Amino acid sequence: MKKASLMKLAVAMFLGLMMPVLASCGDDDKKSDRFDTTPAGAKAQYYVEVDPTTFEGFTVEVEYTDNSGRMAKQALTSSNNVFEKGVVVNSLPITIEMNVVATPKDNNSLTKDKYDCLFTYGLGAAPVNANGEVVGNVSVSPEFNLSSGISVERMKTITRSKSVAFDKNGNITR
Repeated sequence: MKKASLMKLAVAMFLGLMMPVLASCGDDDKKSDRFDTTPAGAKAQYYVEVDPTTFEGFTVEVEYTDNSGRMAKQALTSSNNVFEKGVVVNSLPITIEMNVVATPKDNNSLTKDKYDCLFTYGLGAAPVNANGEVVGNVSVSPEFNLSSGISVERMKTITRSKSVAFDKNGNITR
């Protein structure tokens, strides 16, 4: 099941980034303008899915690069355990970042001896032109965090990070 979820995540992120490119591949004789291949920014697709049992012992936040190029935060809950967002940042160079931060709850609210911290996360990113259309290499990197059976005395903040950096020409540098 975990492999299927990971593959689903990778396909969703890739299609989320590539859909405008695939949609623009049709034959349209009425258009006289050419496709602009000049990189002007970057498009990112974020995805985090947290197993609901994780919220028994942890709070979870996603920190991500927003449309302005600044870091933003989104808290997840047991009833809102999926974060899926696409953004376009209209500047280069830029580093697109995502952090999933699972923080142990206060010991007074913990009632079990052991807790799980399980989530799938991924970041897809690509350079785009001024119209938001993908014009270069796509980077997709899905992963799992499978920390289970963590004893209360060993619980600590778990941070998992992803980033993709683009230079002024839209090339991926890391």
